[in-house]
Amino acid sequence: MSDTPEANPLKTITVLGCGATYGVPLAGGVWGLCDPANPKNERTRPSVLVTQNEQCLLIDIGPDFRLQTSRANVIPDTILITHGHWDHIAGIGELPYYMEEVLKGDLNVYTDETCMAFIRGMFPYLFFGEKIDGSTSIVGFGEHNQYKIFWHPIRAYEAFEANGMKILPFSQHHGGSDSLGIRIADFVYSPDVKSFPIQSWNCLADIDTWILDCDYWEPSESHGDPETVLKLVYQFKPRQVFLTHMDEKMDYLVLKSWFVDRGYGHVTPAYDGQMIELRRA
Repeated sequence: MSDTPEANPLKTITVLGCGATYGVPLAGGVWGLCDPANPKNERTRPSVLVTQNEQCLLIDIGPDFRLQTSRANVIPDTILITHGHWDHIAGIGELPYYMEEVLKGDLNVYTDETCMAFIRGMFPYLFFGEKIDGSTSIVGFGEHNQYKIFWHPIRAYEAFEANGMKILPFSQHHGGSDSLGIRIADFVYSPDVKSFPIQSWNCLADIDTWILDCDYWEPSESHGDPETVLKLVYQFKPRQVFLTHMDEKMDYLVLKSWFVDRGYGHVTPAYDGQMIELRRA
């Protein structure tokens, strides 16, 4: 498609987390309708790692950032944030110590103006001593501020490059607010979405692999459900779909069988730790 970045040799997508806002099980060990005997039902908050040519891009940094990166044995230096809700930004509080003791280097973060306002509201102390270079905000950490976070502003439908990857963000309707969907070559990541504005439809053409929101069984104003997923799959015809942002009522095997029974075996729930090899470059 002409309006997306040209193809890149992507290697893998690692699903670091595919749970809804409160994870599975919920605090207190509540599994809801999910079978606790199936490890694929244990879900941390939604985040993926895109790996290409030994470089990686973390998409979203929720409250499970420490656990997810430890499990995957990765040390990201570039983060893209889709929107400013708590389950997608709470891990930002880890960054100063992470940079000083783990990364030991600079960090680049990309997000839009609306999300940046949420981040500043939740973490005002992270911006003490802030400097501005053009449109980029720079904040130093470490004993002599030797490590820096570069906060880069992005906008929907304006492609940019990070870690050698050409990235196209686009708008998604998420109830009373919008989130960013992310397209990298033929891979699309769409957490926290109910519907898409017409302007984004071209960004959803010719998808190979789509990770898509399916939070609830019943329709809601802000998240996907199985029937909505079927409508989107019928409209945009991706080769394969992995479901994310699933709550404690979405049992892995039950949800998988629901799509198989309707002839959509290429639509399946994701699970934490899943590695997806992309077929097309």
